[in-house]
Amino acid sequence: ELGKFCHAEQFDIVITHRFKAFDIMSKLNIFLAIPHAINVVHNLDDFSRFYRKLNTFFFLNPRWTIVAVSQTVNNYLCSVGYGFNKKNTITINNAIDADKLLSRIYPREKARKQLALDNKSFVFGTIGRTVSVKGHIYLIKAFEQLYSHNKNIKLIIIGDGKLTTELQQYIDTHGLHNAVSLPGAIVDAKLLIAAFDCFVLSSLAEGFSLVILEAMAAKVPIVATRVGIVPSIISAQDESIAPKDIEKLSLVMQKYSIMPSAERSAIGESLQQCLLDNFDNKLYRKNYLKLIKEKTKSL
Repeated sequence: ELGKFCHAEQFDIVITHRFKAFDIMSKLNIFLAIPHAINVVHNLDDFSRFYRKLNTFFFLNPRWTIVAVSQTVNNYLCSVGYGFNKKNTITINNAIDADKLLSRIYPREKARKQLALDNKSFVFGTIGRTVSVKGHIYLIKAFEQLYSHNKNIKLIIIGDGKLTTELQQYIDTHGLHNAVSLPGAIVDAKLLIAAFDCFVLSSLAEGFSLVILEAMAAKVPIVATRVGIVPSIISAQDESIAPKDIEKLSLVMQKYSIMPSAERSAIGESLQQCLLDNFDNKLYRKNYLKLIKEKTKSL
């Protein structure tokens, strides 16, 4: 059906995302001969399986351009080989509409009021589904170690999922109910990130984490595990925290909790500038338009 549709439409260019769409279209295009095709690769390890490497080797012909969503993904693809190389693989960073988000983010006091947080406590926060891959139990345990020495800190985990009850039970049985909050899913939670003094990503695995970009927009310092392409986004802050490393995560969280506010503010400013320079929609659109124009100029 897809082949019939593409044949009828006579497309000059097609764009696919991730492996399965590329798998189908790369084979179809042997017969369709659409002049230009683009595949967007979002994750590390998408082409680690031998079948996928073999597929690429046979079907990644000169009509294809591969777009990696970060330079880290680009480097990974070029290291895979099997058809990927520096000539057919480029980088266009994933992005968010920074102007729109910056115009809507709640200021710190309003955000804290929405989350029923006082203005005196140091607040660690995160946003993400309460599922195992997000590593929230390790975050809570890291916070627990820190809380035993500092009662003026709080942790808020915004999101819902199948582990909410389990996480709440741990919080209650370990006497953390006054310090750790699970408010559930909140519509447009990204608008409340300025309520946090430090954003924490404790994931065991990630692709391109857009919530990291949203924290950068809010000028909030970030502590994150070394997963996926997250370290390349916040390279200046990379603390090399391995997933599930409760001790290291707690130590880095402690570092930010005792850091002078002026230093944290400077880090936040730097992160926002990094977002505007590298991950803003204006640059994203400009790069894609440039790519499309280059590919279609001979048509």
